[in-house]
Amino acid sequence: MDAVRVRFAPSPTGNLHLGGLRTALYNYLFAASNGGLGGSNKKGRLIMRIEDTDQERTVPGTVDRMMKTFNWLGIAFDEGPDVGGEFGPYIQSQRLQHYRQYAQELINRDASYYCFCSKERLELLRKTNGGYDGLCRTLSQRQINKKLLQGAPYVTRLKVASEGTTVVEDKVYGSVPIINKSIDDQVEKILYVIDRHHYIVLGYFKSTYISGGKLSKRKDDVFVHSYQERGFLPEALLNFVALLGWSPKSSIQEVFSIDELVKSFSIEHINKGSVLVDEAKLLWFNGQHYKLQCKDTNKLNGFIERLRAALLARHDLNLSADDYLLSSDYLKQVLLTVDERSSLVCNIPDLAPYFWTDPDYSESKPRSIPNRDLIQDFATFLEEDCEAFNESRLKHSIKTFSLNKSVKEGKTLSMIRYVLCGGMAGPTVVDTAIVLGRERVLKRFQHALKSLST
Repeated sequence: MDAVRVRFAPSPTGNLHLGGLRTALYNYLFAASNGGLGGSNKKGRLIMRIEDTDQERTVPGTVDRMMKTFNWLGIAFDEGPDVGGEFGPYIQSQRLQHYRQYAQELINRDASYYCFCSKERLELLRKTNGGYDGLCRTLSQRQINKKLLQGAPYVTRLKVASEGTTVVEDKVYGSVPIINKSIDDQVEKILYVIDRHHYIVLGYFKSTYISGGKLSKRKDDVFVHSYQERGFLPEALLNFVALLGWSPKSSIQEVFSIDELVKSFSIEHINKGSVLVDEAKLLWFNGQHYKLQCKDTNKLNGFIERLRAALLARHDLNLSADDYLLSSDYLKQVLLTVDERSSLVCNIPDLAPYFWTDPDYSESKPRSIPNRDLIQDFATFLEEDCEAFNESRLKHSIKTFSLNKSVKEGKTLSMIRYVLCGGMAGPTVVDTAIVLGRERVLKRFQHALKSLST
């Protein structure tokens, strides 16, 4: 069996979106897994080809931005515009000699015909007829020669049978009656085509087709670079996108590294149906990968620097570069405490500002304000009872205080969260208090009491 060769062939008409990333990722995983459909052990090859023949829609700079996005994601191509390869060039507009050669071969084989229709006529037919009416297919050779001698612009069209269907075998969808007019996959010896309903019928070189289902979004299409700008981890995004239309053999595991995806990926488990893009699920994946990466010192240091930069950009927090609240030790404690909702590091100052500044209790709704006497009593109790400021001692203090005051422990915890965080959601009350430290916790209770007395 030939070595596995797959391609990702985007049009440079805009930024890479999730659907395009999924296509590229499935091709990458299939190539990297080597085995292919026939169980070959030969190394797979992933090729990028830029389909830029529609120059009117081509957006300058798109290819460079796309390659930067793939570099961020860690997806490398074996052949393509930036790395070259045996079957280059890999930009369609630079391959016109190939198209002319094969277009002429199709004409000679009576498998295609010249079409001299203008863009205006074709556009009108699309609106009124639903597609091309085959007018030029009936031209005589004399009429064709005359137009060619006159230099009339033309395209070549495949002579699709006017009756019946052309059936393509798809490894996911089975027998699919559809025609596709691209010839690049034949010229570059692409063995497998992993895409969404993208077929070729020419007879030069046999490709195997593997199609995925449609992505459905609750909002408008979202570009991959926007997730990068918002601080999502590339590992989390790849994990999330891989499961948008593919299910691992084991339904238990959800969190995958890229190496685990390569080992687990198989086309047999690509789904047919549409898949909903759920950003809440992506946030969950980001949280899981965030926790894993926090165990890596280098990764954690990177998070610390990113968080420090985000805090320095927040002038309302009045922090200076030498402030303890910007020290690596303190930021490390915060990063190891926040949950997956705060795993977008650049968002932590917005989601958990109470780690750096006192809450503004004046904005609290009356119903959310705890009893002032309860706050005063706990402040006194905490100052007297909790010399050792650690998890076990704090939990004991909260439980003991609740029993002594005959209040539910949940009410005590809600009161403490209000004082420390202004009622905002976040890590546990105990974890938050430990990060803030004994002195700042006691000061915050005094600040709350003062604010509630005015």
